[in-house]
Amino acid sequence: MSPTQTFAQPRSVRGALFTLAGLTAFSIAACGAPSSTTGASTTSSAPTSSSAHGEHNGKDHVAGLIASVSGNTIQVTKKDGSATVDFSQSTKVSEISAAQLSDVTAGSCIAAMTQQDTSPATARRVMIWPAADGNCTAEHAKEQQESSSPAPTSGKRPEHQAVRGTVASVSGNTITVTGADSNGGAAGPTTVTVTNDTTYAKRTPADHNAIVAGKCVAAHGANDASGNLQAASITLRAAKDGACEGGGHEGHHQR
Repeated sequence: MSPTQTFAQPRSVRGALFTLAGLTAFSIAACGAPSSTTGASTTSSAPTSSSAHGEHNGKDHVAGLIASVSGNTIQVTKKDGSATVDFSQSTKVSEISAAQLSDVTAGSCIAAMTQQDTSPATARRVMIWPAADGNCTAEHAKEQQESSSPAPTSGKRPEHQAVRGTVASVSGNTITVTGADSNGGAAGPTTVTVTNDTTYAKRTPADHNAIVAGKCVAAHGANDASGNLQAASITLRAAKDGACEGGGHEGHHQR
C-alpha cells in the first residue's frame, strides 16, 4: 500500500554528515586510521546476498572502523578494542550514503524521525530504502527495531518514533505516508512535513567489494568458538575524518 507524503522543494542542496541516532541501530563508535587498505574478496555476492534493509540477523554485533580486509575477513577497530568479522556469499550487505529530497520518490520506503509537538509532524531526519516486492510492509518490523535505539543526549529536542511507510507522492513540503499498524494491517495515511533543515540518508544494496578499509561497519551475526563474528548482515557507511562517530550517518541538508 502506498503512503502519500509531500516534501518542500529545496532551494539548493548542501551535503553534510549528520547523526541518525534513534533512526537506526547502526551506532558505530570507533576512531583511528585504518592499518591497511587491502580490498575485500573479489568474489561478487549472489543477488540474495545484498540487502537494502540491513536486517539484524543474529544476536551478536560488531561496530567500528574497518582497519583491514583480507579475503573474507575484516579487522575492525572498535571504541574499546578490536574485533574480527568473517563474511560469506550469504552475508547481506547494504550501504548508507548521503541523500537528498529528490531521492524521495513515489513507491520508495521511508522512516522519518519527527519532532515532538508539531502538527503536522515535522521530519528532522529521513531514511530512504527501496521497497521489497512493491511494498514496505515486510520491512517495517526491521525499521522499528532499528529506530528504537536511544535518542542523543546532546540537548536537542526529543523525537517521536519514526513514521514509516511507502511514499505515494512528493509535493511542496508535505508527505503523506501509508504504513501498517501493529497487527500488520493497513493504517491510514500520515502526513509529514519537511523543512530546509531536514536531513536525508539512503540505504542501498552493496556488493562485497564495497567492504574496504576506512569505512565504518556494523555487522550482525553469531560469534564462533574463537570469538570471531560470523556476519549474517553488514551495513557500511563512510567515515568522517578517519573515524566512526557515535552512530553518524551520511546525509544531506536541504537548503
